[in-house]
Amino acid sequence: MKKCLFLDRDGTINKNYGYVYDYKKFTWLKNSKKAIQLAYKKNYLIIIISNQSGVSRGYYSINDCNILNNQINNELKKYNCKIHDFFYAYYHPKFKKKFNYFDRKPNPGMIYKAQKKWNIDLKKSIYIGDKKCDKDLAKKLKLKFKLKKNNLLKEVRSLIF
Repeated sequence: MKKCLFLDRDGTINKNYGYVYDYKKFTWLKNSKKAIQLAYKKNYLIIIISNQSGVSRGYYSINDCNILNNQINNELKKYNCKIHDFFYAYYHPKFKKKFNYFDRKPNPGMIYKAQKKWNIDLKKSIYIGDKKCDKDLAKKLKLKFKLKKNNLLKEVRSLIF
């Protein structure tokens, strides 16, 4: 079984301008790439867990999310690392479409999907996010959790070492 660094996206690795789906508007937070690189070098899977209700709202498409994911990983190639997978919850209660409510944080659906796909040991895994729903999700699954405050690299170091 593998260990994993689960990361929220908006507000954790990039500035949260609201409904970020275009790399032109994607601004990396300081040391985020170095934090991902460190965890990658320490043999952690790196997986994004993010609510993206902008799809349900019609602001952007799932394909837009996929294009952004590819651009994020193209940038991370410069650091000899990558994000192994991206899990998004497109559901929003005000915009009920065909998307699964159980995936939306703080519900554990995305983590369970990642765990099954990647054979993840949750006891060896960690989660960093910037919102209460991230903390609540980690608590439900008894994941080591760090609330991202200033510098993602410091927070990753504090959990890995």
